[in-house]
This record gives sequence, structure tokens and C-alpha cells, in this order.
Amino acid sequence: MTHNTLFLATILSVILSCSEKTGSKIDVSNETILEIEAQKQNLEAPDNFYDIINLVIKIDSIKPYGSERLRLLDSIPGSRYSYQVILDDTTLLKRFTKYDLVKPYLKEFFQKSEGVTSYSLLSDRLVGLEIVASDSIDFSKSIDENRLVKPFYVISAPIISDDEKLLVVSIELICFGLCGEGWTIFLYNQNGRWNRIGKILEPIG
Repeated sequence: MTHNTLFLATILSVILSCSEKTGSKIDVSNETILEIEAQKQNLEAPDNFYDIINLVIKIDSIKPYGSERLRLLDSIPGSRYSYQVILDDTTLLKRFTKYDLVKPYLKEFFQKSEGVTSYSLLSDRLVGLEIVASDSIDFSKSIDENRLVKPFYVISAPIISDDEKLLVVSIELICFGLCGEGWTIFLYNQNGRWNRIGKILEPIG
């Protein structure tokens, strides 16, 4: 099993734990194939993804954790089912987002979540960040064996509406110990200015 495959298995385990908490029943077989095949093809992230990543870091005030510079994994997982669990939870959306702005896009976003895939990031496209190579981390090792690995963030492939007014993206902080969390944010573009209109937290055990 390759390091990339092990990484994807770890991300999928997080997604599964989220679905178990919400009571959703999902079949991960299709996503497993989608994620692994995308990694094999080494698909480079589209140009707008780099702008979105910088936007998310700024608006969500993401800070370095356990290091001087913000560390970001060089792989962007698709997180298809993670998005679908959230988009299908009306109670959660009403409580933690400006639902009147999100609701008109739910059908479109759910359809688009079916097609999200994984990408690789180019380190020279993200100035000021420390890019962590996914193949430099052995996820088959125990937490204790990975204790010297500094925490890093994982940003999933974003979903943006056709009219480019609503954006949803998931972020995870991965650290080998009793820490780590994940969250999904909703950004809304009003008169050319992006604002966060929702944030849904999901602890990572």
C-alpha cells in the first residue's frame, strides 16, 4: 500500500466517523476508487484553487499550529461524502449557517459533490506556506512513532456555485496525539467581497 493510499484511508476513516455520528449510511467503495485513481493520475489543482486556499486561510484566520509557518499537505482530497453528510443535514445548516443564503444552492452543491476529486498542489504556487509532502508521512505507523511529525492542515477540494457567489470547503488539522479537529466553512460573495456565513465543527478523535 502506497503512502498516498494510506493517507486516503486515514481521511476516509475520519469521514466514516462523521457519518456514524450523524447516523448516515454510506458506501465508500466508489469514493475510495475515485480518490486513489486521482492520486495515481497526480492531477494538478486548477489555478483558482490556489486563490481559494489563500482566501480561506485569510478569512478563516487559520494560524500556524506547532510551527512558525502554516503547514499544508500537498494533496487536496475530494471529501465527497463528508460534504454530502453536511449538505443533507438541514438542522445543522440552520443552526450554524445563514441558511437563507445557503438553501438556494443545496441541490446544486449536492450534485457537484458527486464529482469532487483529489488534486496535488505545487509548492511554488503558495507563498509563505510550508508544503508537507504526503509521501513523507507514514500513516501506517502508530501515533507514538509519528510523534515528531509537526501538525499540518489538509484543505479539501472546494465546491463553488455556478454564479460564484457561494463557496464551501472543508479544513482539517492533523496532529499525531490528543489533538486535531475538522471544520467546514461557507463563504458568500456579496458585491465582490467574500464573507464567512457558516462554520460547522467536527472534532477528530
